[in-house]
Amino acid sequence: MISWVRGKCIGRGSFGTVNLAFNKQTDALFAVKSASEAQHVQALDNEIKVLSSLSSPFIVKFLGDDVSFENSTTCRNLHMEYLPGGTLADLASSNRLDDVDEQTVRSFTYCIVSALKYIHSRGIVHCDVKGRNILLGNNSDSVKLADFGSAIDDACGEPLLPRGSPLWMAPEVIRGEYQGPKSDVWSLGCTIIEMVTGKPAWEDRGADSLGLIGFSNEVPELPSKLSVLGQDFLTRCLKREPNQRWSCDQLLQHPFLASVNPDLLGNELSPRCVLDCFNSDFEEDSDVMEEGSPSSSHNIEVSAKNRIGKLVTSGGVNWETNDGWSEVRSGRVNHRESGEGDTSGTVLANYTWMTLMDRPIVELIGAVRCSAEVKGIVVWVAIMVHKKRS
Repeated sequence: MISWVRGKCIGRGSFGTVNLAFNKQTDALFAVKSASEAQHVQALDNEIKVLSSLSSPFIVKFLGDDVSFENSTTCRNLHMEYLPGGTLADLASSNRLDDVDEQTVRSFTYCIVSALKYIHSRGIVHCDVKGRNILLGNNSDSVKLADFGSAIDDACGEPLLPRGSPLWMAPEVIRGEYQGPKSDVWSLGCTIIEMVTGKPAWEDRGADSLGLIGFSNEVPELPSKLSVLGQDFLTRCLKREPNQRWSCDQLLQHPFLASVNPDLLGNELSPRCVLDCFNSDFEEDSDVMEEGSPSSSHNIEVSAKNRIGKLVTSGGVNWETNDGWSEVRSGRVNHRESGEGDTSGTVLANYTWMTLMDRPIVELIGAVRCSAEVKGIVVWVAIMVHKKRS
């Protein structure tokens, strides 16, 4: 039986929450997406089914799933790798510079197209490609596709209601005609515009926007900041007729992506344990966990590439004020990083981590063994014991 600890809420979606978590046996740090209401559990089950079948350096890694019982509530949980950089949407919306680091745009685009090529080759359509569903890690040139709750099997042959976010939907999806790989390509084009401009490709005017996307001859305005090659790439994605859009195989051959070195992308991004997380570049640039909310970004002026490491301090990551850590022992589990045995006699204690370089002290409340530990310049010290479990 796996014993893991649920930490702070780091994101909220339409059907659940995402929390930081760690395995008590292995100290492995991961993210857990949870849902409790029946209709939300169904969407999460769909994501678990899809994500567990995928393995790509450009897709968030599936670590396992389980059912837990917390505060008299049954929760369905998806365990995923933790990518501390936040989302592409957060990064894009914090960009207030006139300059766009186009090489970063190319690298990110290469990752997204590679992820889509992979899932399309397996008959899967994502159906909700947008900046909010692209995650950043410590590697400043790499992103990963996430959130497969709306994904469908391209071969199912059943009529489906449109899935996804309206301002990123392809015209044929708005009209209820078709949703397939080429629909993801349209959403990719909208996401690139979002990446460059910091806002959706279409202005949000409710039903008027849906009419414009679905039933006019309009296409989104191409960002003037992009090079001629970048704009040409977008035109290949944003054809109103699906059969005129390029496939992901074709897009990977476009000159816009020719300068990207695939060997530098898709590396392991997730901190492996709690100490790694706090001793990473991510944490050294941020004191977000001290207050439970991000700092202001008004005076931050760095390039898009450099701002990845600054994302939390610039207001990107949604660290909710859900203080405290709760111990979770799952009733049913399927976890790839499961340790052996269970930890009994656990002491719940406030732990403080600090560095020896006069950095701010950040408090972490966790259900961990009551002992001090030193790793590098990070020191863990138990400062208060709450209660002991038998």
